[in-house]
Amino acid sequence: MDPIEAISSIQLVGGLDCSIYCYKLVTNNGPVPMISFVTSGFAEKNHPELAVHIKIQDEDGFEEYPPQSLDSHEDFLESLSVYKLFTLLFKICDNAPLTQRKTTKFSKGFLGLSDIKGVIYTVVNNFRYPDGILKENVLYFTVIALTQKELEIAELCPQRCLIKIGQAMDEFPFPIYCDRERNCSINPELDLSESIFNKSSAYNFPDCRVAYEHTDEKIKITIPKFELPRIKKILNGTELDSIVIFNSGNSPEIDSYINWNPEDTGELDLLNVNILSDPFRDRKITSGSFFGFVPSQEQDEAIFYEDGTNVNSLSNI
Repeated sequence: MDPIEAISSIQLVGGLDCSIYCYKLVTNNGPVPMISFVTSGFAEKNHPELAVHIKIQDEDGFEEYPPQSLDSHEDFLESLSVYKLFTLLFKICDNAPLTQRKTTKFSKGFLGLSDIKGVIYTVVNNFRYPDGILKENVLYFTVIALTQKELEIAELCPQRCLIKIGQAMDEFPFPIYCDRERNCSINPELDLSESIFNKSSAYNFPDCRVAYEHTDEKIKITIPKFELPRIKKILNGTELDSIVIFNSGNSPEIDSYINWNPEDTGELDLLNVNILSDPFRDRKITSGSFFGFVPSQEQDEAIFYEDGTNVNSLSNI
């Protein structure tokens, strides 16, 4: 199949361009009409480029799809507020760097919806999209829209939120586009008062990994060397009776994920927990969403807790 070509391109601000693509994306639910906004310019500032992929609805006014031109859809494009988001982030990224799994809040909504209160930035494998949309050897952050409750969860534990949205959209393990018609993936009335996150300080470490390896029947926490100074600094400033949460990320070898159940507010038995698995791979490595440092924990071992892992010592760091 020939690479998809941009149907339009616009200069947003000096040094930042946005290309627009219209196509049909192959998903688990069949082909989905999609419009993608992809930046070019953030890389010059040593930041990842951004991509917003949005499912087209009947109400968007396209008589055919993909269209031949977007000339008659300028109001629709402006209503999505994608240009405004890109321009804002480009202006502030030198002082407020874009980082994986970071969130941005909105007071007036996004994508034309008042109930979208924020977005989260995540990495999606480029092969999930047709050739031509994302350049090879360029890092992109995919922008995923969040409701108020999803934003609250994402600020506590980003991977937990992404897994829930992916499950709601039938995408494994995380969402790869924005669907303006979907319902909130988390009960808006959910009470988080008993969660470990309500009793701790949380920090994002998307390059760290916590996983249960089924062959060895062991929980393994992987921390890159470049993150060790930051973790040590956090731990050195922690009281002995405190709890510190390190939100972890994913990696290609992970084939399954603990699916957070809001009713699980304590230690988990992995044999009885809900696990989401890649339908095309055998389950060998199951990922948690965080590892917690809990000095008061009696067990001198790693235990599954909520959708993560708790330890009482990080003495080997």
